[in-house]
Amino acid sequence: MSQDEKVVAQQPKNVFDVFETDEKLENNGVVFDCGFGKFKLAYVGNPEFQKAYAEAMKPYAEASARGLLDGNIQLRVLREVYAKTIIKGWSEVYGRDGEEIPYSYENALKLTEELPRLFGMIREWAGNFANYRKIYADTVVGN
Repeated sequence: MSQDEKVVAQQPKNVFDVFETDEKLENNGVVFDCGFGKFKLAYVGNPEFQKAYAEAMKPYAEASARGLLDGNIQLRVLREVYAKTIIKGWSEVYGRDGEEIPYSYENALKLTEELPRLFGMIREWAGNFANYRKIYADTVVGN
């Protein structure tokens, strides 16, 4: 099968192909090759993320409910939870010095703090359920 045929074979053909996601992909992650690194990202709707985010936000529940939560606090919590539960790994990610940055929770947190646009891109990818469609489960490369 040629590459073009693979793309055609993966196109949604019915409502289930469009909206049905694969739980394994959602929880374990999909590799996104963005040209400057390959990031393995779980879906933001997975139970591990939901539980960790709810737990991390408990100290701020009252302020959040009253609309008084500082946006910087919420963003910090979100980065921490993404680093723990969404960013499952990476490869071919290089720093200014040309050295590969090894994946770790600490490095994930540091990169998302220092590069807010990268964090925005990660949030966009991880929040798009279409990236975790069931029709891709057998054809997703690098997972």
